[in-house]
Amino acid sequence: MTCLDETTRAELVREIAFTLAKKQRLAFASDFHAFAEGRSLTLAGITFETFPKGPNTRRSDGDVVAHAIVMALAAAVNKGDIDDWFPDKGEIGVRSMDYLAEMRRPSSD
Repeated sequence: MTCLDETTRAELVREIAFTLAKKQRLAFASDFHAFAEGRSLTLAGITFETFPKGPNTRRSDGDVVAHAIVMALAAAVNKGDIDDWFPDKGEIGVRSMDYLAEMRRPSSD
């Protein structure tokens, strides 16, 4: 077994970390909507009918988990954000989990 001095070991660790960082794509995203009466709460595609309030958005179901995943995927491939991928076309009640299937094709190019 080869024994490395501390300087060489530190340089090697730094080089390995730099190489891995260039190959990996990491992203963080969050989403939020104010609550409104008379709306259902949907998280990760699961609707909680008995929850008394839901997001105050009309365009989609306001699933903040799905929205955050979409935004993280877009950031990881450096291709905009949720509004770039899915611009507002006046639609109402879009199921946010459907965005994820649509993200799969272009993000893998």
